[in-house]
Amino acid sequence: MQRRNRFMLLAALALAFAAAAGAEEHAQDAKQVFEKSCASCHGVGGTGDTAAGRAMDAPAFQGPELAGMEPSAICDQVRSIEKHQAMLKKVAAEDLAAACQRVKELASGS
Repeated sequence: MQRRNRFMLLAALALAFAAAAGAEEHAQDAKQVFEKSCASCHGVGGTGDTAAGRAMDAPAFQGPELAGMEPSAICDQVRSIEKHQAMLKKVAAEDLAAACQRVKELASGS
C-alpha cells in the first residue's frame, strides 16, 4: 500500500511539473508569435511606437478594457480589422490565439 501511495505521489508531482513546463512553453510561444507577427507595427512591448505602427496608427495594448477581455474576444477584434487581413492569411489559428493571449498579458502589464 505504501508503495502505491509513493507511486501516486510521484505521478502527481510529474504531472504538476509537466503542467508548469507546458505553461512556461506556452508563454514563450505566445511571446515569439507576437514578436514575429505583431511587433513590427505594435512594438515588442505593445506600445505601437514603431515606424510602421505610427504610419498605420497602430494602437498601444494598454488599459483595463483590453486587459479585461478574453483572448478569444481579442482575436475576434483582430479578425475584424481590415489592416490585419493580409497577416491573418499567414498565421495559423493556434498562433493567432497565442498572440491574442500575449496582447492580454501586455495590456495587463505582464
